[in-house]
Amino acid sequence: MKELIDQFDLVGGLVHAWWNAGWRLLTSADILSREWHPGVLTSPARELTEAVHGPRLLLRGCGVECQLKAIYVSNGGVLAADGRYISPGGRSHDLVNLAKAARLQLNPDEQFLLRQLSFWVERGRYPIATSWARELIDTPQGPVIGQMWDSERDEAAFNAFRNRLQQIGQEMAEKAERERPGERS
Repeated sequence: MKELIDQFDLVGGLVHAWWNAGWRLLTSADILSREWHPGVLTSPARELTEAVHGPRLLLRGCGVECQLKAIYVSNGGVLAADGRYISPGGRSHDLVNLAKAARLQLNPDEQFLLRQLSFWVERGRYPIATSWARELIDTPQGPVIGQMWDSERDEAAFNAFRNRLQQIGQEMAEKAERERPGERS
């Protein structure tokens, strides 16, 4: 039993395990995005677009969450100990809080994007949130219903943030390579 607990703790502390889990989820979201055609008003494309919208944003949110956890772990955060998952704090799937815990500075557009993705982590799975208050996303103009996703603006914000995460991931990989014991060139 101790070996299983140790293995759990080990994997929970591996940056690349979290990063790769996020990459797999984001790649899956990319596949669904190929069937997402905003603005199409005719069936069957409209029905397919509506069918994949929530799940693709759910996968994006979960993928970003895993990659933020990789950054959190690379900065010394602990997500597993004694065979149990350890939350970095805050509400479950609160990506803004997780980014702060990972010491990632966010601009207002990134904060709004992460609030939207946090919403979709829940709403991509269920027809309602856990409470009416979780149906809202805070914005500088006040709370809005979280189902909004502007195809051009939000897609651009997501792609920019994903590129930022990719850059951070590259930097983490380079750092890990420099710190790896063994032969050096």
